[in-house]
Amino acid sequence: MITVQKLSKTFVSAGSKVHAVRDVNFQVEPGQLVAIVGKSGSGKSTLLALLGALDAPTDGSVLVGDADVTKFHGRKLLGYRRDTIGFVFQNYNLVPNLSALENVMLPMEFAGKPAKERHRRATHLLNQVGLTGDKLKRTPGRLSGGEQQRVAIARALANQPKLILADEPTGNLDTATSQHIVELLHDLARSEQTTVIAVTHDPAVAKHADVTYSLHDGRLTRE
Repeated sequence: MITVQKLSKTFVSAGSKVHAVRDVNFQVEPGQLVAIVGKSGSGKSTLLALLGALDAPTDGSVLVGDADVTKFHGRKLLGYRRDTIGFVFQNYNLVPNLSALENVMLPMEFAGKPAKERHRRATHLLNQVGLTGDKLKRTPGRLSGGEQQRVAIARALANQPKLILADEPTGNLDTATSQHIVELLHDLARSEQTTVIAVTHDPAVAKHADVTYSLHDGRLTRE
């Protein structure tokens, strides 16, 4: 379970305070897909960075299970980012000179998993997202945008994270492909018992989400 309590982030710019995230509270069960919608500048990227422990809040807490990740430092923080969360980006962020299979194996290599286990799970995950055969050996440049995002989703699941954070996961995809990707995220959240939180402009993501929130001027409300 992910529990966010009184989460706030304030920046100081040119001597003035900017309240990017204001007193955000919500709770998400394992296996749920949550959409957070909002205009550019509403605080979505800041909120995602706080949930992923890429930035520290001014106030509040992010509980993953019973652990408050805002208190993590050093190796514990690195371990959280590596093992507990997975990231899916709008621009895929795949390693261009590695194959689809090697891209998915990479997080498991960083986690010290044995080679046979890395290969087995990467193959399983890629099959699960609909990539089989020769496509596992292709580099990102030889895959379509939708296929690259499928690889990115498989990679995010590699270390069996409790939480996947998706930043505009359908932003570079056409309508039909976006629909498939959202359905895939929803299905994988359930089958892997992973919480998926997606920040998005795409109404298709909100339509398929279990819960949808709106973010406006850093304040979160449930739709």
